[in-house]
Amino acid sequence: MQYDSTSRIGLHWAAYVELDSAYLWEPSEYAEGITAADILGVEAPLWTETVTNRADIDYLVFPRIAAIAEVAWTTRTGEIGKDLVKEFLFMEKNGRFRG
Repeated sequence: MQYDSTSRIGLHWAAYVELDSAYLWEPSEYAEGITAADILGVEAPLWTETVTNRADIDYLVFPRIAAIAEVAWTTRTGEIGKDLVKEFLFMEKNGRFRG
């Protein structure tokens, strides 16, 4: 999946998936009738049709994998989501997410 219309990596066949979309969702609210007790985990597949090197992999994985882990392992409260997305973006911009 492409992150936005300017991404050179990824394919746009379903939707753009920006960082905030990777974090600001709740698995137990994804479909009617599913509760948190029904969920065993989440996944973050890496589609590599357009990947040609390690830098491409890093671009697609980081910091989104941290956002997915946060979704899977924590309980949301208040406005933490917006602050966390800002922190991920800061870390990404400053090269703190490197494989």
